[in-house]
Amino acid sequence: MQLVAVMIIGIGLFFVLLPHLLRVFYYHNSTRLAEQLEDAMGSTPVSYIEIDYSKLKTAQPIVYTAEEIDAAQQNTNLLDDLTDIDDNTTVIDSGSPAVDVGGVKEDTYLLDIPAIDLKICAIRCSSFERIYKDMRVGAAIFPNAPQPDEIGNICMSAHRTGSRDYFRHLDQLKAGDIISLHCAEGVSYQYQVVSVTTIEPDDWSVTGQTLKPTLTMLSCQEYQGVSNGRRIMVRAELVGISG
Repeated sequence: MQLVAVMIIGIGLFFVLLPHLLRVFYYHNSTRLAEQLEDAMGSTPVSYIEIDYSKLKTAQPIVYTAEEIDAAQQNTNLLDDLTDIDDNTTVIDSGSPAVDVGGVKEDTYLLDIPAIDLKICAIRCSSFERIYKDMRVGAAIFPNAPQPDEIGNICMSAHRTGSRDYFRHLDQLKAGDIISLHCAEGVSYQYQVVSVTTIEPDDWSVTGQTLKPTLTMLSCQEYQGVSNGRRIMVRAELVGISG
């Protein structure tokens, strides 16, 4: 009986500690990927040139349907974390940094937000079905998003809860804070936060076309005891490009 009791206590402690251990593991992995990407890209720029919007091309408007976005709405849980523990590795090709997620190479940026001490990979997803998997290593950029040097709306998401809560401090951002996107080609884009708001969970109008080159960051916002009862949205506009 004592052996059974010890086993039950051990199993209980294991499941209590497992989420914390997974969080340490995934944050270590995410940091490693970001460091590899940063090393491949070289030194970050120290100066930026002010953007002239009149010289930028306007991206083709994108309309995301509710069905497409719903395909990315999956609940994070312990079973998912355990089954995909080895799902994310990094492959850095000379001149073309990329993260290999499930065997599929996709364009990857380095997302840098000094105000909340965040530096992670931001992966341009090939489909909405991939968003949840790509959010395991950082932020997921919606499919067919415009390029940073185009007038349009780059939407991205990352978790705020669970073992991969990379956007957990998104609510601490404020107007005027700086966000940088460092690209594989050695060019960096600097954005300035213009608003931090809470929206309804099904308000996807915020993913629509914008009149300026915009970065829209979306994540869950706790409301009435539900972790994704609402959504937090950070809007930032392009203000500079590395010179």
